[in-house]
Amino acid sequence: MKRWDLSSLLYRIAWPAALMVMGLILMLNPDSLSALISTVLGWGLVLGGVCFVAAAVLNRFGTLRSILGALVCLTLGSWLLRHPLVLAAGIGRIAGILLLIRGGQEWFDSRYPRGRLLAAAAAVLGVVLIVMPMTASRVVFSLCGLSVLAVGAVMLVERLRDPGGPKNPPDIIDAL
Repeated sequence: MKRWDLSSLLYRIAWPAALMVMGLILMLNPDSLSALISTVLGWGLVLGGVCFVAAAVLNRFGTLRSILGALVCLTLGSWLLRHPLVLAAGIGRIAGILLLIRGGQEWFDSRYPRGRLLAAAAAVLGVVLIVMPMTASRVVFSLCGLSVLAVGAVMLVERLRDPGGPKNPPDIIDAL
């Protein structure tokens, strides 16, 4: 296969297919991205804790602050690495509490029945998120997966309909 044929194949089929596979994974297993984000954040915190330890060893000034920062970062990082879905559940609960509070405020502030209806809906949604905190994460990542799948499918159809290969912009030196 020639190089142009391989790049044309990658351009036309491989990248849209990769997007479609990624979208399907997100739709069918939305917790995988939540766990990946928590794992990356956990490793970042562990690395930050190691940097704080190095700063405490190398620098005599501010040693207590560096040691405390190292303890906090290492503890939080290792906790997130052991429990990767806790971050998504915590964010869901926080969103539920905020929705419940906002729904209560709107209920008492609204003078119209529609406003009270929306406030009640927000409060019910807040209670649902407090009781089932992973729901928000799963819905968001499933919708992201659906949109990535749709973008990949549209891209594949568009590229298969186009008779030409990848468009190369003209070289600026050739134009002179």
